[in-house]
Order: sequence, then structure tokens, then C-alpha cells
Amino acid sequence: MRDIIGQHEMEKTSKLLKDCLCYSVQIDGSSDCQQVDSKFITARYVPPEEVNVNTLFLGILSSDLGGAPGLLDAFVSCLNGVKVETTKLVGVTTDGENANTGKKGGLWKLLREHTGRDILTAWCVCHRSDLAFESVQSQVSELSIWMSNVLAVSTFFRASPWQTKLLHQEDGNCLTSPKHFDVRFAEHTLNILKAVLNNLEAARNLWSKITNGTIESDKTEKATTQGFLRKWKKGTQQVIKCNLS
Repeated sequence: MRDIIGQHEMEKTSKLLKDCLCYSVQIDGSSDCQQVDSKFITARYVPPEEVNVNTLFLGILSSDLGGAPGLLDAFVSCLNGVKVETTKLVGVTTDGENANTGKKGGLWKLLREHTGRDILTAWCVCHRSDLAFESVQSQVSELSIWMSNVLAVSTFFRASPWQTKLLHQEDGNCLTSPKHFDVRFAEHTLNILKAVLNNLEAARNLWSKITNGTIESDKTEKATTQGFLRKWKKGTQQVIKCNLS
């Protein structure tokens, strides 16, 4: 049944890309728990009668080849799987590693050679913003400390369903802290900040109840919540930096 559904969806995907005005692809690699290096390929296309850009997930493939040739091989295999030519391919987005952007033998160069023409190439803004944020953190130690305090609050609730339940009892409008695999890079940091700031008043109330013994807890948890109350009380630099961010 899965094979039938998959085949049906592949046929729909093939038709959409064949009929579109043009399309671009995003290629990214990641290793799973078995250390299989897979390439994730997504297409963005412009329909023939709409001023719109739609997104399609084309597939996950791996190649026996390494580096840029492996990336190209996975891309070509993906297009062959959906029976689509590169005639309408206008661009590619990747991260900034040398296997993608290398001028002599990177994927960008290999794709131009494969298509026989020039195509638009873009370095993914998510990767670029993440690298910029990492550079700022490495140069400004106070920012690293501030970020570790933000992550500590997120982890306190995310790692404990019971604490999360108590938090939502304090305020039904509390946001759930995003898990690491829900989003990536700087977007993940932004969503954590939104959750921490939105939930801060309810979190303070809960931490106070744990600290003063209104809610039963062990010594380690009480010490943790006491630290949170000191760092996250109104007017502290920790809260001010969150609001500025």
C-alpha cells in the first residue's frame, strides 16, 4: 500500500515540475544514527498560471561517491526518480561548505557543467546566520553566558513533562519550548526566546512555589529554581538582553 501511495505521489510531483515555469532545488546533507550520509533534496517551483512559489520535498538519497561528486550523483538520481529533466532548473541553494561552493570542483560548478549553462547559486541564509551568531558568541563571552541561561530555562521545562504541565496550569497561554529537531539554527534560538519571554511570569510563579515548598520537590530542583529566580527576576540583565534580542 505504501508503494502504491508513493508511486502516485511521485507521478504528481513529476507532473508539477514538468508543467512549471521554472524550479530551483535545495540540497543538504545529514548523517543518521547509523552514520549513513544522506542528501535531502527539496524543490521550489513556479506554477504556470500563478504568481506564486510552491515547495516540494523530492526525497532522501545517498551515494557511494564522496564529496561534490556524491552530491551531484544524489541530485541526478533524485531527478531520475521523479522523471524530471534539468531544462527548467534555474538555481540551487546549499550550505557554504567547500564541497558545495568550491570554485574548482564544488557542487555549484558541477551542476553548471551538468546542465551546460549558468544557474543561480545561493548560500542558505539559515546556515549563514548561524555562522554569524556563532562568531558573535565566540567573541563576546557575556553573550555565551546569556545564551546558556536561556537554554537552561528551555531545557528545564522541555526535559520534564511534569514541569511543563505545572507551567501550563499557571498560565494556559504558555508556549511550548521547541525541540532541537523542530527547527534549525538561528530560527531555533529565536523561537526559544519567544517561548521564554512569553512564559516568564508563569515560570517565576512556578519557581517560587517550588522554592518555598508549596510544590513538593527535591533539594536539587529547589536549588535550580532558586538560581532561576535570581537570574530571571525583573530588571536583571538577563531579562533586558532577552527583550533587546
